[in-house]
Amino acid sequence: MHDRLNKILKDKNIEIKELANKMGKSYSYVHGLTNGKNSIGLRVIESILKIFPDVNARWFIIGHGEIYSNYSDIEEKIESIIAENIKLKQDNDRKDKIIDIQAEYIESLNLKESKKTGKGAAG
Repeated sequence: MHDRLNKILKDKNIEIKELANKMGKSYSYVHGLTNGKNSIGLRVIESILKIFPDVNARWFIIGHGEIYSNYSDIEEKIESIIAENIKLKQDNDRKDKIIDIQAEYIESLNLKESKKTGKGAAG
């Protein structure tokens, strides 16, 4: 299990000292967890899973399944969809502004043309 703990720390770019602080344990104790000298019991597992809620408990305990739970995948997908929707709205807003500018330009051309020919705006 210590190899899976090391994988989490590496993935999240977290040093042993930082994990020790989050767990409320000494550096040497947590270092022992990462190198296999100290065993990882139920309390440590619970602490790790509370600190890293996106870690799949099944993967951490027995090494089966995905390292991260589907919740983080779903959150990432939702954030991606929201970002894309914001971008699309901004693109639509830009297009609407262009259409408005073009409509104003066409209207001004129509007014100029009607003044030239002496016809009214309706005419």
